[in-house]
Amino acid sequence: SMGYSVPLNERQARLHENRELMFSLISGLLVLLGWLGGKWLGFSELVSIGFYITAYLFGGWDVAQHAWHAIREKHFDTDLLMIIAALGAASLGQFAEGALLLFLFSLGHALEERALERAQKAVQSLADLTPKTALVRRNDKEEEIPVESLQLGETVIVRPGVRIPVDGIVLNGFSSVDQAPVTGESVPVEKEPGQQVFAGTINGEGALEVKVSRLAKDSTL
Repeated sequence: SMGYSVPLNERQARLHENRELMFSLISGLLVLLGWLGGKWLGFSELVSIGFYITAYLFGGWDVAQHAWHAIREKHFDTDLLMIIAALGAASLGQFAEGALLLFLFSLGHALEERALERAQKAVQSLADLTPKTALVRRNDKEEEIPVESLQLGETVIVRPGVRIPVDGIVLNGFSSVDQAPVTGESVPVEKEPGQQVFAGTINGEGALEVKVSRLAKDSTL
């Protein structure tokens, strides 16, 4: 209630990350067992239906939670539609079709979530490249301030070997800059007065004076 939670250990975190996909695959396996049992293994119809209903539980677990959230938010989405379709199939005695529907939808949902999570981590790792502070010249003095405090037109001093804190135009100095985090270029690019530099890129051996052309919140990175 105070905003704290118990951190997961490595094994628990891995299980939590893959739980939705595991539930979906278990659902698919149960659908397959129910179908093979009815066709080739001599299962009774009741046993096959038992497999399909269990597949409903695993395949529909996360889908049902998303659907319930949609109902509480008073909007209609595909999760709710899938639950309605699966229950409709069951009401018509088409348990295999309903279970297969939930399996396929839950599998797509799980893969989508994994792709989204990877994209979020990639974006976060890019955001972490930006320095938190910058060395700026104000009133003929150099002071280190948070990058969020920089104003357009101010002059930032970029020392050799450090990340450039803002998007800007080189005023003084010559150096090579590794722009791979932003442009993907594998070779450092020579920079001289009048050329543009980007936040998050790495300055080479020369010192640069950079005029701020974009605020930190609007940087290319």
